[in-house]
Amino acid sequence: MKTAFAEKFVKEGKLTCDYQGCHVLTLAFEKAADEKVKKQLLTRLVELIHNNNDYLDTGFLSVLFYYS
Repeated sequence: MKTAFAEKFVKEGKLTCDYQGCHVLTLAFEKAADEKVKKQLLTRLVELIHNNNDYLDTGFLSVLFYYS
């Protein structure tokens, strides 16, 4: 399943949908293909939060997973 997810939604270590919530859910459900990609996605999530004036902006569906 990780391989299929990666083939469809991860390109060059980045998600094709570049929203905080997408990154949170991908990381929470452990859909990163490997540790390298996981690290890249986590780094991008931190960048997205920082670029949003250090505010989490994931929507209600992702917040629960972020704080679990």
